[in-house]
Amino acid sequence: PGALESLWIVARTGGFTPDLALQLLGSPNPEIRRWTVRLIGDERRTSDAVAARLTQLSHDESYVQVRSQLASTAKRLPAKYALPIVQELLKRDEDQTDLHLPMLIWWALEAQCGGDRAAVLELFGDKTLWDHPITATTIVPRLMQRYALAGTPDDLETCAQLLAIAPSDAHRQTLISGFLEAYQGREIKHLPESLTNAIASYQKSLGQDDLVLNIRLGKEDAIDQALKFIADEKSDRPKRLSYMEVLGEVKPARAVPVLINLMGASSIAIKRGALQALINFDDPAIGEAICSRYHTQLPDEQDLRSIALRVLASRAAWAKRLLMEVDAFRIKSSLVPLDIVQQMRLHNDPEVQALLNKLWGKTRATSEEKQKQVARLRTALVAQRGKTADQDQLVRGRALFTKHCATCHTLFDDGGKTGPNLTGYERDNIDFLLLSVVDPSAAIREEFTQFQIVTTSGLTLTGLIDKQDDRTVSIRGANNQSTLLNRDDVEVLKAMDTSIMPDGLIEKMTDAELADLFAFVMTRTPPVKK
Repeated sequence: PGALESLWIVARTGGFTPDLALQLLGSPNPEIRRWTVRLIGDERRTSDAVAARLTQLSHDESYVQVRSQLASTAKRLPAKYALPIVQELLKRDEDQTDLHLPMLIWWALEAQCGGDRAAVLELFGDKTLWDHPITATTIVPRLMQRYALAGTPDDLETCAQLLAIAPSDAHRQTLISGFLEAYQGREIKHLPESLTNAIASYQKSLGQDDLVLNIRLGKEDAIDQALKFIADEKSDRPKRLSYMEVLGEVKPARAVPVLINLMGASSIAIKRGALQALINFDDPAIGEAICSRYHTQLPDEQDLRSIALRVLASRAAWAKRLLMEVDAFRIKSSLVPLDIVQQMRLHNDPEVQALLNKLWGKTRATSEEKQKQVARLRTALVAQRGKTADQDQLVRGRALFTKHCATCHTLFDDGGKTGPNLTGYERDNIDFLLLSVVDPSAAIREEFTQFQIVTTSGLTLTGLIDKQDDRTVSIRGANNQSTLLNRDDVEVLKAMDTSIMPDGLIEKMTDAELADLFAFVMTRTPPVKK
């Protein structure tokens, strides 16, 4: 500590010179070396001699903490000093399994990608570098994805150059996987001739076409081949699901009848994949097809009908068709989750609104009505709290929690992640719990803010933002299913002042059921699973 404190004092008083840095980088104390590397980074500049010593240290250093600091400092230095450090760190195969170092090295490299792409390409001119584990698994796909996401002519030209200098087809395949990751949720358009030729050369040398790549490129024969493949029950199921997802993102109109027919597939997974792909197509026939197949081809298992209802709720025309089914008693209103009802209220369609008001009543309860409801429920629960919850009551409560709450909330390591994990909450405070259930929108934590997305084709989705970048946005609904959208297709993206948890979840519970549910939620010792 004394030596470190002296170093800090010297740095604060302006005595940290390049000559001193060179001396301290040779210290036998790894903490002195680590802090010296950090202070060099804080300066954001250094001498040629110090930079050369940092590069040598990246090759020789035995302490992982010092190597970690070398990666962090490289991010703050100019390319001519940073990239030699990165090059040596990439060769340290022992760091492949480190929790942090591979990404620290990536961030150091990424910092140079925009300002000095020529130097970056020169770095990867070292053919031996490509086979080191950190390069192959962490760096190469991200590098291609980074340039493809940026999408300027210069960036796409860099993608072509990377494909050209890659040592083998296996390395080019890794680059292509990063390229496809950048184009998730959208079609590949407006590529420069150099990149188009590089991709064609890769496919020719491979001896076969990459079907997913060609679908995203909009090649008609690839789309036809994919449609034939997914329609064949004997085809590989994971590949069928992958092609269905891509077709849903690229949205060729002729895919609709094929996907509709797949609702009759023998596999539940294929039925789910078809529904999730169909949500992207603005075609009135889809709503009619789902409703007509709801009872015959969409069994009530593995959340399949819930997905079907959410697809129907996502567009006004389809929502109207669903509401007509409910109004005609062909689908029970009690089986339509309240968050789906809440989502359908967002459609600016008078017929939809009229049917919603007829079937579920008008808008949310007033604050006064909710206060009365909290008071009534509190009285009912307090009357039940005189007796200690037994195992049977906790088991019944767990079943109610699983049915009504676990889609979004985790309790005792079971449940979803759309809402807060309740395990560490103040669960013995009955007033806090009641207010949260009766008026979930009264207080919403920032990370659980619900968003509404409306696309140019009229698709309306609500949920939490999963991930987003300049090109795409992914929104996760109350059923934990995510939908990836092209930003160019998004017309409205706005935060909502209502919780993703709908009002009225416990309105139809009896007092006994309510007591069972709250007994489970408030217990500190969960029942033994049977």
